[in-house]
Amino acid sequence: SNDESCTLTSVSSHLVTQDLHFTRNRVKLAILGEKGTGKSSLIRRFKWDVFVNDAPEQDSQQVFTKRILAKTNKIELIECDAESLLVDDSLEEEEKEQLRNIRDWVDLHGCLVLYDTTQEGSFDKAVDYTKIMSRALPPSCEIALVGTKCDLKESRKTSFKHADSVAESLGLSLFEVSAKTSINCVVCLDEILERIVDRREPNVESYVTESVYPSDDHTQPVERGYLPSILCVDVSSFVSRWWKR
Repeated sequence: SNDESCTLTSVSSHLVTQDLHFTRNRVKLAILGEKGTGKSSLIRRFKWDVFVNDAPEQDSQQVFTKRILAKTNKIELIECDAESLLVDDSLEEEEKEQLRNIRDWVDLHGCLVLYDTTQEGSFDKAVDYTKIMSRALPPSCEIALVGTKCDLKESRKTSFKHADSVAESLGLSLFEVSAKTSINCVVCLDEILERIVDRREPNVESYVTESVYPSDDHTQPVERGYLPSILCVDVSSFVSRWWKR
């Protein structure tokens, strides 16, 4: 019946969204941009592969599953207004800190900073936002610049060559997408998610010594990959690789 269908849908939705912080293979990705950059449209394209003109306002959080590197991952997309990064200088320092500590940023694995390729100055603002996010998030968080509305070639204000040069100087990835025509949307999402998953699950054994105990110690060796054995690693060889920012 319709009532049973609604009940099942409600239960299914609850199971998808409950205890997200404790879900295995979970990826939390922020979609950050100013008003008009196409955040909602891009999220709809990522989740449902659709584009809707004059779509009604949607929830700022969308959850779905996706296969990444042969594993099913739970993807949590968080829509964030870039204006929330700006705080009034007249506020007390404690109030500023509270504003910056947005709950949605907790436990982020990645952040896509959007700019409108057809709007003058949108790219420069996006670059400023990436710098703010780079200071606020850990180095392990994947941050990328994403130019939207790339299908509107005649209205373009920021060239790909210029944007790519700036992104490279900042150590950031750059994508140009169109939520309307779906250009590069799948490529953008898949590449970012694969980087996040690959970075989150490094091959620990390749960095870990055979045992954390000397050969004359008869104590049972710690299993490879166990956290204390990681302390024996010479991290200098790979810190620079991940510390982009």
